[in-house]
Amino acid sequence: MVYNIIEVANTHGGSIDYIHSLLDEYSQYKDGFGIKFQPFRYDEIATKDYEWYDVYKSIFIKEEDWNGIIDIAIKTKEIWLDIFDEYGIKILNNNISKISGIKLQASVLFNYSVLNALSQTSLNDKKVIINVAAYDIKQIKERIMEIKKLMNPREILIEIGFQSYPTELGDSGLSKITKIKANFNNRIVFADHVDGQSEESVILPVIASLIGADVVEKHVMHSSLETKYDMFSSITVDRYNRYITLQNMYLELLKMPFITNKEKEYLRKTIQIPILKEDVKKGKLVAKSLLSYKRCGKSGLNTKELENVIQNYNVLATDKVSGNALKLEDFKKANIATIVACRLKSTRLRRKALLPIGDYASIELCLKNVLKFENVNHTILATSTEVEDSELENYIYRNDVIFHRGDPDDVIDRYLGIARKLKIDIIIRVTGDCPYVSNDILQYLLQSHFEKGADYTTGKGAAIGTNIEIINVEALEKVKKYFPKAQYSEYMTWYFQNNPEHFELNIVNLPEKWCRNYRLTLDYEEDLILFNEIEKYFKEQNIEYSIDHLFRYLDKNPQIAKINSHLTLKFQSDKELIKTLNERTRISNMKLGLGTVQFGIDYGITNQRGKTNFSEVKRILNFAKQKDIKLLDTAAAYGDSEKKLGDVIGSDNHFKIVTKITNIFNQKNIEQHIVNQVNQSLHNLQRDHLEVLMIHHAEDLLNVDGPVCYEVLKDLKMKNVISKIGCSIYEPNDIEKLLSKYQLDVIQVPINIFDQRLISGNYLKLLKEQKIEIHARSLFLQGLILMEPKNIPSSLKNIVPYVNNLRLEAEKHQLTPLQLALQFVKSITEIDYVIVGVNNLQQLIEIEQSFKHTSNNDVDFRKFAISDVKLIDPRKWNGV
Repeated sequence: MVYNIIEVANTHGGSIDYIHSLLDEYSQYKDGFGIKFQPFRYDEIATKDYEWYDVYKSIFIKEEDWNGIIDIAIKTKEIWLDIFDEYGIKILNNNISKISGIKLQASVLFNYSVLNALSQTSLNDKKVIINVAAYDIKQIKERIMEIKKLMNPREILIEIGFQSYPTELGDSGLSKITKIKANFNNRIVFADHVDGQSEESVILPVIASLIGADVVEKHVMHSSLETKYDMFSSITVDRYNRYITLQNMYLELLKMPFITNKEKEYLRKTIQIPILKEDVKKGKLVAKSLLSYKRCGKSGLNTKELENVIQNYNVLATDKVSGNALKLEDFKKANIATIVACRLKSTRLRRKALLPIGDYASIELCLKNVLKFENVNHTILATSTEVEDSELENYIYRNDVIFHRGDPDDVIDRYLGIARKLKIDIIIRVTGDCPYVSNDILQYLLQSHFEKGADYTTGKGAAIGTNIEIINVEALEKVKKYFPKAQYSEYMTWYFQNNPEHFELNIVNLPEKWCRNYRLTLDYEEDLILFNEIEKYFKEQNIEYSIDHLFRYLDKNPQIAKINSHLTLKFQSDKELIKTLNERTRISNMKLGLGTVQFGIDYGITNQRGKTNFSEVKRILNFAKQKDIKLLDTAAAYGDSEKKLGDVIGSDNHFKIVTKITNIFNQKNIEQHIVNQVNQSLHNLQRDHLEVLMIHHAEDLLNVDGPVCYEVLKDLKMKNVISKIGCSIYEPNDIEKLLSKYQLDVIQVPINIFDQRLISGNYLKLLKEQKIEIHARSLFLQGLILMEPKNIPSSLKNIVPYVNNLRLEAEKHQLTPLQLALQFVKSITEIDYVIVGVNNLQQLIEIEQSFKHTSNNDVDFRKFAISDVKLIDPRKWNGV
């Protein structure tokens, strides 16, 4: 609360009646208010030659009158006196019991007659205000010390502000408040002397109150009686009322809680809450990459609330649709399980899981330490259905460990079997040959896994055998979808770390205290020797295992750690294995695109129906949209294909159009020719933009007019008529020629199980190094690959043995020829789009289903490659 002093000064002009009437006007101000008078004697305060001497004489008030004034004023307010001379001290002494405090002007602070006289007055229960106008910090400190030494008052207050009849705003001293606050513990008085008629005379003292003034001294005058002196900075009672009202109102604001209820309500109504950017399946952790933040008419968790939910190890309990907010009821506590994979088929160290380490079999020691894991609902020992592995059921260490048997080779399938049965959400993956896994590391990684909304989390820097992997079951199901037979699932890590665009990977740098180069996995005899040394030490010292205890022992005994330090992990040193893992665990990003040549012309060696009619085109395109097939490949040379597309889909933004221009060579005005073709295509397609504009034949870019053609395409791209520039090629060596001359965005290539020229020549890798999008066409060689051998034209009889071999291989793997042909293409990770042409809806349905569900059988496709170009290039079939 700010204390207010009503300053009378010399507004009374020596009139006792004026003072009495003024006291009456301000009588309403009681608690928390003081009033200050200036009793002085003219011949003590000034000499006769001073310009204001006669005025001082005319306004002089006698002792008995001051005594009467003080008696009236004390009824409503505390009394303060300005002391200028010994006469003022006499008035002070006459009324000492009624006076709360005195003020010493800056001009009086070196008046030792007054100071010494005051030292003889008992002021130890009084307050003293010292005005410090024109004093620096050092001088202020000196004056405070002097006053304290001479008078020993109860409190010394520091006043800023001076009278300049009136004082200009810039000289008000407002800026001094914070500096004095920083240097002194004394309370601060703000004396306001600005023009009493200005708005600042009301506002300025309010501001001073808000920024730290503890006391405000304000000059006042009578509202109707004549005021002869000190009227410049004085205000009347109505303006004083306004000042006090404003002061109370704004000071009350300082008492408001840091956050008000209405403030909370404002934030609740306007806060941008997390909104899902895409559909999310139950069991998924909510990563920030899945969220956008918007003001929303739907209720939902705000960011902080969502973070709290996630940090408490919750996952989605239900499928959620894009565009929705998240609510508390959408989550459930994650069902977390540790799955320890173990078999007895090891070759380097036979039946290593049962070998003794200290008092336990190796697998038991692993389970013993795994059971220390916190925030885990189940501990599972997962092995195969092979007879030899049944013995492991006798080594579960504790009865609450679940023994599970599953697929002998597919570890992912084995994990998912028990995960589905127990409705597990999060798997902590441990291999049974790692007995020294750490709860400390797990808790560190688990917290990070949920905070990041990861699909897969592991540590970086851990000693071999002490690291842990955390995997969402939902993500593992996704791997299973892409790899129905995950042949390399023993190396499960690769399926995640090799596919960062499909999974939220969280590779966590572990604290330095948990990072070492030690080898703590069991594969060789040396590992077993080391582990027994460790357990011997723990037993002798009566120490229960922890990662910190283990590292302390190995750090102090490097000769022990060296026992197996020369050994390496196969998957880290076997280059051929690494190459295979990188290739065979990669999820293909390729998408289906729909070729539309059959919509406009009679195309394909197997086509018995001619071009596709309009109603069938509509059915095909509706299905394509339903299955999220977006890319449509057409060309000006495909008859009325463009027009049919335009009539069916118009400006439907779901579809992206690729079209091609041709007949460029020997045109008189190449630029106009291209622009005319593009405009005609846009007109036919009922669009104003193309995703890709391709040159239909590479020769048009490789001849002498190629650079002119390319510049026109660049101009169309700059004008946003097209997004990408592309070229369709027939000969593999055209790729190097094109790349040496132009910067292309897309290249369309012929490729299929028989035509592997682009693979053997490393052309696809070359394109990917240049970050060029690859569209693959001719997957089925106009349907020839899928034909019954007996129906193949006699002119192509030399291809029949290859088709027969393909069919035999497909049957061997329980696939159709279509599925095997698609499996080949899906094995080529460089391809972005696979363009398939169809005559009817049923063909597209079969292709889409086969493309989506193609298995990952281990087929050596190289044996199907045909080197005879006359068989794999349809342009040359007429000559066969």
